[in-house]
Amino acid sequence: MKINIRRVHAEFVAIGPLSSVVEIIKKLLDRNKELIDQADAQGWTPLHYAAYCGEKKAVRELLQRNNSVGYTRTTESHDNGIALHIAAAAGYEDVMEEILSHCPDCWEMVNSNRKNILHIAVDREAECVVDYIIQTEWLESLMNQKDVDGNTPLHLLAFSEMKDKYEVINHRRANMYAVNNQNKTPAEVAMSIKENNRSSWFSKAHGRRNVGSNEEQKVKMTKDSHMERERKESKEVKAGNITSQSHMLVATLIASITFTAGFAVPGSYDVTQGTEEGMAVLVREAGFKAFVLANTVAVMCSTSSVLCYVFAALYDDDDKKAGCYMNGFSLVLIAVVAMTVSFLSGTYAMLVHSLGLAIATSIIASITFVIYFCELIRLFVYIKFQEFVAKSNT
Repeated sequence: MKINIRRVHAEFVAIGPLSSVVEIIKKLLDRNKELIDQADAQGWTPLHYAAYCGEKKAVRELLQRNNSVGYTRTTESHDNGIALHIAAAAGYEDVMEEILSHCPDCWEMVNSNRKNILHIAVDREAECVVDYIIQTEWLESLMNQKDVDGNTPLHLLAFSEMKDKYEVINHRRANMYAVNNQNKTPAEVAMSIKENNRSSWFSKAHGRRNVGSNEEQKVKMTKDSHMERERKESKEVKAGNITSQSHMLVATLIASITFTAGFAVPGSYDVTQGTEEGMAVLVREAGFKAFVLANTVAVMCSTSSVLCYVFAALYDDDDKKAGCYMNGFSLVLIAVVAMTVSFLSGTYAMLVHSLGLAIATSIIASITFVIYFCELIRLFVYIKFQEFVAKSNT
């Protein structure tokens, strides 16, 4: 239901002068009890405004009449929260305590950005609210919850100047290894934020209900721009992880195939009794010798590539990760070529007495090298084009 301003004004005039906000609320609700859950265009009910203004007695009066309004959310798209969230953002711990005395289970509710009351208090640097939450039994449940960007309150608290932050960070249940959507821990967020404008990530102006302030609008635009950049980086990180996993899978498959081929050799083994028992039948053929060498290169390069991708996961430095990824990718390319050569030479060794068939098989299999060469040229051109674009932008 939406508030009828004219109707409320008429009720207010009929009441006459009174001494306090609570008396006005009582008289208004006595005359029209439906006003308690009526909302404005942004979905704010009288309880939301009372919490925003820090009117503890007004909050008590409204909740005593109807505590269900304590669970009513605003309709604002950027911050669809309840009165408890508004009180936390405004820094009124006494109002929060009053709300919780009537709605004891609303402490676990989150807003549209999936922020809980500890997220909001830390985001606004409301030290009195953070101190109040620290004393409650719900702290353990709140401190490791993630918002829509994957940030826990610890991510926001990591570089805060609040005096009580270490009491939360050093809590026995604090998960300092939790990662957000950018795969960053609270410590890594603190390091990255120091390199950027602090106001773009952590501003007191964030979330305030003052739409007339140009400064706050600028802060919001800066933060939105930063978050958009973070989301873009997150997509790039995810794409890079998927690519590296694919390369690692390819390297593992090559290692498995070539390792098996190293023992299941072309032409099988000599089973006749004698000095050459157990040796490969085609051991003296040039094609077989090429097969053994190429297969060995493929096995070594593919297993080394897997190790490169494993080591990359152990580094926090992006440059070292990139170096491992590039080494792994290069080794995969070499392993693919060596595996193809191994197949060609092994097939040729087995078909050496049927020269026409051996040549035909080799020609067909050589198409792989043509495709390989064309793709390398395309990759080289693409890299050079990206470097040209980067130079042009600078």
